Amino acid sequence: MSEKILMLISKVVGVILFFGAIIGALLPALYRGSGDEIYQYVLDTVPSLVNDELIINKDPYDTRQDFITVQKLDNEAFKILQLSDIHINCSVLTVDLDKRAIDAVVSAVKNTMPDLIVLTGDFLFPNIHRSWSINSENMAKVVGTLFDRLGIPWTFVYGNHDAAGLGTWSKDQLSEYFLSFESCLFKKGQSNIDGQGNFVIELFDGDGIMDSALVMMDSHGYGGSYYDHIHANQVDWYDEVTGIVTQHNGGIAVPSHLFCHIPLQEYVDAWDSAVQLELSVGDSGITEDAKTVHYYWGTRGERSWVSSAQVDNLYDRLKKGGTVAIYCGHDHLNNFSIEYDGIRLTYGMSIDYTAYIGISTKTAQRGATLITINPDSTYIVQQVPADNGWKVLDWQK
Repeated sequence: MSEKILMLISKVVGVILFFGAIIGALLPALYRGSGDEIYQYVLDTVPSLVNDELIINKDPYDTRQDFITVQKLDNEAFKILQLSDIHINCSVLTVDLDKRAIDAVVSAVKNTMPDLIVLTGDFLFPNIHRSWSINSENMAKVVGTLFDRLGIPWTFVYGNHDAAGLGTWSKDQLSEYFLSFESCLFKKGQSNIDGQGNFVIELFDGDGIMDSALVMMDSHGYGGSYYDHIHANQVDWYDEVTGIVTQHNGGIAVPSHLFCHIPLQEYVDAWDSAVQLELSVGDSGITEDAKTVHYYWGTRGERSWVSSAQVDNLYDRLKKGGTVAIYCGHDHLNNFSIEYDGIRLTYGMSIDYTAYIGISTKTAQRGATLITINPDSTYIVQQVPADNGWKVLDWQK
């Protein structure tokens, strides 16, 4: 072997060893991330906004492990703040962006003072090629402490990222950790039902009358052609629990609001129908196949990344079960609200500063969603945009 070839091999090996040493040094830092710094930021900056007007029972029925009851003593409207796709990273490369996400959450909560906060998935982001961290333990610590310090009851449904990929904690470990926070209203749900976090929160007024039910469902992560979907035994469970809610209310049905992460196919149908009917904000119409459509507000800034499959008759079964509204996240640039064929479909505004390339400089999509349920079960839905100083858009209903 010639001297030149030996020198070339030596240089190649040297380069490999050099970059290998750099990667080897970086990996522990990327794994550990910035969890300690972001956690301390939460401790230093997040205020306490405790709500004492609620009576909460996390185990109201001995025979069921998938129900929670919440009673509001003052008989005023019940306010729910939907926060979606927060994407906490705890990476050494995203310290500033994580802090901005935390500030955004605090601003939304302070300006709305809700009775309950619902996270519609992807609040964690253990994604090595985007977040540069897989330490979901760090991320969970930040998220749990953030909402516990705020002091307002909070709950969540899982998104496709929270326990995905190389994340260090499984969905079961995450659930156990979040359940350790007194302010967290969460149930793993029945072990024989697919997913985790299929449960119901029943809302009562000061007179002990049930106003509405909140149904939380795990839309899973990846499966089929790409994104997974709500499974058949979950829909059977939905049929069962909505019947039980009626029994708990003395045989009188109450409207329910469904929270999940990945949108249903009907979100696409709703938008396409509104476009075909040339509806403006506030307009209504009827499609050729007799579907009623009412366009409340919002935009479609990207393709709707809906489930790869859907259980037959899911939408009809949701209507039959009393679902009047569905709230999802997942698509960070979509934020419309359209009533389609009897159910109002709403995209929650997103918080995300990191998951979409370049999204940290965009603002129109960033915000929260306020759902106000009155004692007579009527409700309104309003956006809380960052571009509006995190104040509620009063004209929306």
